[in-house]
Amino acid sequence: MKILMVSEFYPPYVGGAEQAVADLSAELSARGHNVLVATLWHEGLARCEHQGSVVVHRMQGATQRLPFVFNQPDRQFHPPVPDPLLVRQIERLIAKEKPDVVHGHNWMMLSALSTSHKRDFAAVATLNDYALLCPKKSLLYHGAMPCSYYLSSHCLLCARDQYGMVKGLLITAGLQAGRRVYRNIDAFIAISSYVAEVHARDAVMAGSHIVTIPNFVREEVTHRGPGSPLPYLPDDYILFVGQLSRHKGLHVLLDAYGSLHTPVPLVLIGPVQLDTPTSLPSGVMMYPGQPHEDVLRAMDHCRFLVSPALWPEPFGLVAIEAMARGKAVIASRAGGMLDIVQDGRTGLLVTPGNATALTAALRQLLDDSAQATRMGRAGAMACAANYSAANVVERVLNVYQDARLRAIHRG
Repeated sequence: MKILMVSEFYPPYVGGAEQAVADLSAELSARGHNVLVATLWHEGLARCEHQGSVVVHRMQGATQRLPFVFNQPDRQFHPPVPDPLLVRQIERLIAKEKPDVVHGHNWMMLSALSTSHKRDFAAVATLNDYALLCPKKSLLYHGAMPCSYYLSSHCLLCARDQYGMVKGLLITAGLQAGRRVYRNIDAFIAISSYVAEVHARDAVMAGSHIVTIPNFVREEVTHRGPGSPLPYLPDDYILFVGQLSRHKGLHVLLDAYGSLHTPVPLVLIGPVQLDTPTSLPSGVMMYPGQPHEDVLRAMDHCRFLVSPALWPEPFGLVAIEAMARGKAVIASRAGGMLDIVQDGRTGLLVTPGNATALTAALRQLLDDSAQATRMGRAGAMACAANYSAANVVERVLNVYQDARLRAIHRG
């Protein structure tokens, strides 16, 4: 089967969604499928390259020619409507390669679906976040509380907080117009039960074929031995991995940690964002932009992982990687974490934004290292049972086959 993956970002850009797309592409290729990737080009990257047996095509859209519209010029997003320049480039790639399946992972799928009125491929979309429902993709109202409005007039003021008035209005209006294109998708994959649930309530998605399939942990992550300690890290520490941002609950974590008065340091690893704190409490160490290999080694030697996001995390790849390394996880009781962390067995769940509850959870595992160890072992077993590549990739291939049948009947 020939599969074209369409994703705004792809390694070397690292994030949960990007890593999941790269892992799935590699696993499909290893199983004998021909996998190509269409992604956005950024300065310094090759226009076309092989990453293993996966061919990566990087493309420049119309909005990328206006870098001043992006808060982070080195991370330029696809707009919530089809991009005319990308439509032409993807159309040429599809005409040349003739994929059986086009698998989109974010707003860039809009440009792939707009390539032709008559499609010879099956269209599959993974719901990695809330991009069909929320201009900020986070379902977090004014950055403070879960949102239940789902693309209404409330979005205008909320989007203004992140993008500014003019850009927020354009993105909100574009999302309303562009998401109609998603009616042409043959199958949707939701990465957690929560993501499937909130999309099933939406008018555009009503009646859509949505299958819940989680992301997976690569075999080398699950089966490799412990990595050696990183020389720049302390011997004992609590670990946070993720965007160093407010929506990840970083400010709540810093408040909770400050209340502990513990000699055990807190290590933060992840990409710097516009709202990353510029000063840190005593005992907190920040290491931006570390390679994935170092993240895994940091997991191997931490006490436990903490993931206190304010927004309902769609999945939580960092959490299952930590579980695969035998670590307990403290996470917010929201979103995809409800599928992953079994409260009291593989970790602890706390109310999002509640620094007092987070302090108590941190203290509980710091004071009871035996409990943290038991939770880590249980988490490793749960990860092996539910998040293996062998299990997940076969389920994705079944969705492809079903989508191809729907595409044939549609045609």
